[in-house]
Amino acid sequence: MSGLKQSRRLNVRDWSLIVLGLAGMVACGEGPMTFKRVEQETADSATRGEALQATTHDTAKAPGGAEKDDSGDARKGNGPRQGSGSRDIPDTAGPEGPRDPSAVPGLDTLSIQWRLPCQHTALDSGAIVGGGRHAVTLGQASKLAVTFSGTVCEPAPTPREIVLVVDVTGSMGPGTGDGFNHDPMRNGSCGRMEAVRHVLAKLPADGSARVSLITFNSRVTAKSSEFHTNGATLFADLESSTRRPIANVLCAADGETDYAAALSTAGKMLDKFGRTHVQREIYFVTDGIPTVRDGVREAWALKADGVMIAPIMLIGDESILRDKIASRDSSGQPFFRKVAEANELPRALADLAVSKLVSVQLKYRAVGKSNWESVNLVSKLQGYSFGLAPLQFDMTLGDGFEMRLETLDNRGRKTEVEGVLMASPNP
Repeated sequence: MSGLKQSRRLNVRDWSLIVLGLAGMVACGEGPMTFKRVEQETADSATRGEALQATTHDTAKAPGGAEKDDSGDARKGNGPRQGSGSRDIPDTAGPEGPRDPSAVPGLDTLSIQWRLPCQHTALDSGAIVGGGRHAVTLGQASKLAVTFSGTVCEPAPTPREIVLVVDVTGSMGPGTGDGFNHDPMRNGSCGRMEAVRHVLAKLPADGSARVSLITFNSRVTAKSSEFHTNGATLFADLESSTRRPIANVLCAADGETDYAAALSTAGKMLDKFGRTHVQREIYFVTDGIPTVRDGVREAWALKADGVMIAPIMLIGDESILRDKIASRDSSGQPFFRKVAEANELPRALADLAVSKLVSVQLKYRAVGKSNWESVNLVSKLQGYSFGLAPLQFDMTLGDGFEMRLETLDNRGRKTEVEGVLMASPNP
């Protein structure tokens, strides 16, 4: 098979097996490595597929016949051995792939690189990239040293209708005492406005997510006429309907607090202008408990109709928002944030509203074993890239190993990619 070289000094074959696994990719019906696609759990989420391709790659040799990696350093030493349970494995790669690890395989070890890039790129040219089941001949080696690296795909855009509900009550603005000055306008803006801008800037360019906006105090004070796919048209809509600059709309501060009026209007916005069979979400920003109606009944009706409600409390008492209004995730935790300062609102709103990966687990085990070893990749991601130090497998104890890459995003969508590598002795 191409991609194989044999040292003149050693009877050990060095392979580079690089396996492409797109998190969220449909299974490829050809090739020798098995990948399994787990459908996203939300009923409205779109599926994506991408053809997997296979090529081959020849490793280079250092002077004297010793195998060397792409950086030109000859391989020597021993790779780290497997542990048990969840692993804390040092990083060895950035976006361009694995760096030269501090410990590399010895003469009795076959070196394997297993790349899991989000998409096939020019960096993968000349490498084995494909789907299906893989097999490798060990030659005189008794161990496999496997270096996992690659990139994880960003969460796929999901069709969503988003209503941003923003408090413009008197406590947000200037006044005497502790109950005021929570988010006054400064230099033509405020924390609420910056939070809205921040989230709008992160909307996917494909138009899959649309946004409307409502402001409220003891009544609804402003609302967009429809849903928009970008911030420019949303702000233009609000300025046109209110005849005020957008800063005066979002940074206003006057009146009492009526949760029910705001939530009821948000529900009507979704019913009248929202698309059907998409995720429907309300993000509710306020700084205090209701002084008119608490909106609990309206919130329960919306949630029963499939609407997700995620509140943010600035400074005030959060018990009603957190315990009675907020929706809950699959583990029972509320979609809720509390912040102590208005300048924390952009981060808090983005944390709730912007799609992101919340769990990325790389699991592996010897073929025939029931327990998985696991590595938490979330803490190791540089952007969406990762790299691990080599993992060492003793092939005298088994015939190969299995790999599983699992991802979960904050919209509850899961993906799973599986692979199997079988190893046999020298024929």
